Amino acid sequence: MRAWKDRMIKDPAYAAKEPYAKEARLSKFVVYSAATKKIYTPEEFLDCQEKVDIFRGKENTKQFRIIDPMAYLKYKDEELARLREEQDKLKAKISSYLADKTK
Repeated sequence: MRAWKDRMIKDPAYAAKEPYAKEARLSKFVVYSAATKKIYTPEEFLDCQEKVDIFRGKENTKQFRIIDPMAYLKYKDEELARLREEQDKLKAKISSYLADKTK
């Protein structure tokens, strides 16, 4: 347990990330980065290369959000279904167009 305390003292980037990681850990959620559109487990977030932007002592709260991983998975499934539907319509349109061109 002492190692993480030492790391917080020596590494300001780690100390800035710890509140996000702690909140995610306690709620069994994940950290979402709006900049990279990636999700991180609390442990991954502490070790990732992303920086918490702090301006005049205040964090940029729009940069990272604590989200429910199951809700995020549902959203991604719905997004994938929309993309598949769009792709199917595009394939049908192109096939129809090419069939008309060969006549």
